[in-house]
Amino acid sequence: MQYLFFKQALALGTGIATYSSQNYGAGQPARIKKGIGTALFLYAVWWAIAVVLVFLFAPGAVRLITGSQNPAVISKAALYLKISIPMIPPMAVLVILRNVLQGMRHTLSPLVCSTLELAGKAVFALWLVPVWGYAAVCVCEPVTWVVCCIFIMGVSLVHKGEWKGQVKARIA
Repeated sequence: MQYLFFKQALALGTGIATYSSQNYGAGQPARIKKGIGTALFLYAVWWAIAVVLVFLFAPGAVRLITGSQNPAVISKAALYLKISIPMIPPMAVLVILRNVLQGMRHTLSPLVCSTLELAGKAVFALWLVPVWGYAAVCVCEPVTWVVCCIFIMGVSLVHKGEWKGQVKARIA
């Protein structure tokens, strides 16, 4: 069910990668900044809709998708959604900036970021879930999003001049 709420994120990420790559290659990196703002705005609109939908309809949607009437299944799935969906903003920034950097031929930092995300999930799976149980499952992705968002924002600050048009685009 979470996939239904994050599919839009994947589409925007792919779109911004292509957009930034085209503008970077065309020597118009200043347009990239506008694209980042537009993508984040679209994420914000979707986030507001998703939060409302989850808090109003999560239990019913879980029943509909799973076919389960088990109260434990429904409450745990709804709890997961109510924790992860409000955390879309850091994930949005992460996806947008990671894809912009990839589109601008900065491939190492997005790869490091993805590796950091995988490592965070491994830490949760191996050490935190056995100790904290389902609560750790619920916060795993939001925590890794925040950590990776901080990392990718730092990297983006280093390259910020490139999408503001202050540095001539690298054309290889």
